[in-house]
Formats: sequence, structure tokens, C-alpha cells
Amino acid sequence: MNITSTFKKISQFELHVITYVVAFNSLLMFLFNGNSILGYATTNFVELGVFRTLLDLVVDYLVIVSIFSTLLLIIYTFLGKYLLNLAIIVLTMLASTIAYYHYTLGVVMNANIVDGALNSPAALSWEIVPFDVIFLNVAIIILCCFLMTIITIKKLPLKNLLKSLIVYLILVSSIGSAIFFGYIETRGVGTTRNQRLPALFAANIPANLFFSYYKHDKQYKFLRSLDYDLKNFHKFSIAKINNDLKVIVVIGEAARADKFSLNGYQRNTNPKLSKIPNLHSFKNARSISTHTTSSMYGIMNNIPDGKKTLTLVVVLKSLGFDTSVYSLKPYRKIYESWQFDEIITKYDFLAKSNSYAMHDDILLQQLQTDYSQLDKSKPKLYVLHQMGSHAVYKDRYPKKFEKFTPICGKNKLNECDLKHLTNEYDNTILYTDHILAEIISLFKNDNAILFYISDHGESLGENGIFTHAMPNETAPKEQFEIPWIVWGSDKFVKNNVAAFKHIQQNINTHIKHRNFIHSVLHCSSISNKYYYIDVNSSICNVKLVNK
Repeated sequence: MNITSTFKKISQFELHVITYVVAFNSLLMFLFNGNSILGYATTNFVELGVFRTLLDLVVDYLVIVSIFSTLLLIIYTFLGKYLLNLAIIVLTMLASTIAYYHYTLGVVMNANIVDGALNSPAALSWEIVPFDVIFLNVAIIILCCFLMTIITIKKLPLKNLLKSLIVYLILVSSIGSAIFFGYIETRGVGTTRNQRLPALFAANIPANLFFSYYKHDKQYKFLRSLDYDLKNFHKFSIAKINNDLKVIVVIGEAARADKFSLNGYQRNTNPKLSKIPNLHSFKNARSISTHTTSSMYGIMNNIPDGKKTLTLVVVLKSLGFDTSVYSLKPYRKIYESWQFDEIITKYDFLAKSNSYAMHDDILLQQLQTDYSQLDKSKPKLYVLHQMGSHAVYKDRYPKKFEKFTPICGKNKLNECDLKHLTNEYDNTILYTDHILAEIISLFKNDNAILFYISDHGESLGENGIFTHAMPNETAPKEQFEIPWIVWGSDKFVKNNVAAFKHIQQNINTHIKHRNFIHSVLHCSSISNKYYYIDVNSSICNVKLVNK
């Protein structure tokens, strides 16, 4: 049967179904991506010319619309009109929700956002879901149901539907492929042909949701496949003077280096830390990611050879350290993979608490309880993972730490006066100052070293962007610039004079998360003759290399 005769046998209703689905996807494309389409056009009309720019946009339209239309037609062909309509409602709700956060908070859908949504506690996620989003989705459901009562689709024989679907696929794939692969080498400035399809999916709503989930899943599977077995590596050793060492690692959340008065901020957000001796703050530290999970691996891991990887926990355990993690995060599986001896997460604290609104002092209380029973003659690693400065900021500190006023007090950050929002955020830093000072006070008479480092930074409305987790490639500097603080007890400084002197010399050097594990191990006088510890990346090395 030739194409012409097949065309003639497609009924009017079959064409109606295809038109219905294509029209829906076209509307979705232009309704939720109008701003980015206009932005691309205005940016490239001069650089590429009108014809080239319009051709790019036509190709984008054909690729996105044809892919989603084909998926919906397959649903209709095999599952019927009711599931087709349900898929349309769900797709519209997803698109509108993504668009809402994009145009109000400047959030760009990517793998970091997907990871945060899947791994954050439900209550934390709901904190940044305003009533507007709920109202918007209810309105969409009502509107879609109304339109679907007007636009009826009759059930047709599967044989006819398959014919129409095959013809549609042939048309779209032929025209789309010819234009997409044949007409031009690049799309825009600096984008190769191999980058075009990923860039297209990453830029368009709701295609970016599915593309982001794919990237998240790929990254998560890789991280879960890492081999932490110390048998893959040669033995480590520690200097005898540090056989009773206490290492305290505090992982901050969404803290910005430029909001610490230790780093020159005009407000006194560090009244306690600024008075503590043997404490140094690094002015030029950067995170490897704008999202917590990726940054955690960057802080605690070192990957010298493919999937064989070291974690700080595994190395210290091999040297006799007892290891504990107290966290207001839900990442038990990650902590278990790192082989902590003791794990207490947010859900464990919740089981003992009557309130979901817990502050970081609950970590401090747990630490104090454990410390009271601690064998001071043995080495110990404590990791405390804060809620820190995560939005919504007003919920991150007790009322008595509300020094900077007035505050915004809203969950919808884009509606805040930026000065009031900054006040609210600065109060979270003030509270972190208190938490760190209390921890230091607890260990001041021990042989102890404390490291405080944030997982990533935070946007506070600069250029209309709020919170964090933007794609690393396009995220602003505020989401990367983090505080990194090191403190040593008098006993530690006395035992490690040269190392602590080098810390002071390096405070203006540019460092990243990748320096962290090397710094903790090297500063603790831990060594390995096979160079798994890169001393040139250590803040305790006089020859710290800026990489």
C-alpha cells in the first residue's frame, strides 16, 4: 500500500485526533516558553541574521512538538481517550508548575531540582509551595476538563489509529530529521551539533523536566555504584601525637561567604566566632555544585581511579576512629554507604520531637550528649549536617536570634523586599555563628580540629534569582561562593604548629570542595605513601596549589 492510498483511508476523526494533540503541544510550547523564545530571537537576530534565527526556532518547534505529540498519540492508540486526556492534564500541570517557579524565583529545571524534590522531606518541600501554585493547578484541571467536554474524541478501530500514527511518524521524522540534521552546523554561538538536542530539551518546558530526571537518574546510579572498599587502596597512617584526635566536620546549608563578617561583611554576623583564637576563615572558597547531594560527594569523597573511591569516613575508621553523623537531612542511604558507625537523621529526631520545626540546636544537644560519654583517649569523627540557611529563612533560627529587622516573614521569596529578605537570611548566619561557637567551646580542652564548610551558596534576589540548585553551567556566583572555617584547639595547634601556620598563610588562596578531604586528612597528620592524599591540595600545605 503506497503513501497516497494510506492518506485517503485516514478518516476525518483520525486527522482530528492528530490535530488535537499537535495543537495542544504547540500551545504548551509557546505558552510556557514564550519568554525564552523571545529572548533567543532578540539575542541572535543581529548575530545570526533573521532567517537563520527563525529557522532555528522552527526546528526547535518541530522537534519538541513532534516528540510529545507522538508520545500522546501512542497513549491514545493503545490506552484510549481517557488516559490521553489524563496525560494532557498532568503534562499541563507539570509545565505550569515549572513555569511558575521559573518566572517568580528564576529557578531553572535541572537534575539538581529533581534530586531536591525527591530527597527533601515533604514538609521542607511544602515550605516553598505557595497557595498560588495549588490554585493554579486546580484552575488548570477545571479548564482542561471543561475543554475536554467540548472537544470530543470518538473511539476508533485500532487498525485505523495505527495507520494514522504510522503516517504521522513518517511525516514528522522525515521533515524533522531533514531540517534538524541537514540545514546547519550549529544552533547559536558556541553550540555544536552534538549539543543541540540536550540543549533543546534542557531549555524548554516541560521537556526539561523529563531531561532533568534522566540526568538525575544517571548521576544517582553512578554515585551509588562507587566502591568504598578500603581493600582497593594501600594502608594509611596517622602521627602518634594525633592518636586521640577529635575531628569535627560541620556541613552548612546554603550559606554565603559574603554574609560572614569574618570575611569582611559590614554587619556583625559573627560576634562569637570573631573572638575565638586559632580560628581562620577562607575568603575564596567555592562549591563544586549548587545542590546538596552533589556537593556532599564533593566534600566527603575523593575519586582517584574510576569507581574506586575513598571517603573521609572509611579512611578514618581504618585508623581506629569512631564515626558519627547527626543530620537534619534525610540522607540515611548516603550516610550508610559511607559506613558511619552511628547515624541519626532528621526522621530520627522527629520521632523524639513533637514539632517538625526543628533548629540546628538539636544537633548540638545530641553532640553534647554523646560527648559526655566519650572516651577522650580514642580518636573520633563527628559530622554535623545543618539545615543552616535553607529557605524559608525565618524558620531556621529561634526568635531570640532575630537581630536584623524587619524581616520578610513570607514563604514567597519573590514578594519580599530584598532588604527584609537579607535581614532574615543574615539572622540564619548569626545563628550558625552561635552553633559553631558552642561546638568549639565543647572541644576546647581536647586535641581537636573543626572544619565548617557549606554545601553551596544562595541567591537572594540578585537579577531576579532566588534560592539555589540552578544548573552549574549557568548558576550565578552567589550559589558557588561558600564559607570555609577552620579552628584548632590549643593542644592541636601545639602538636601541629607548621600545619596551622600554613592554614593562616593560605586563607586568601582559591579553594574548592575537592580540597576538603585532602585538607582534613593532611591537617590531621594522616599520610599514605601512594599519594591518595594530594598534599598540594591541602590547606595545611605551604605549597597549596590553586586548581
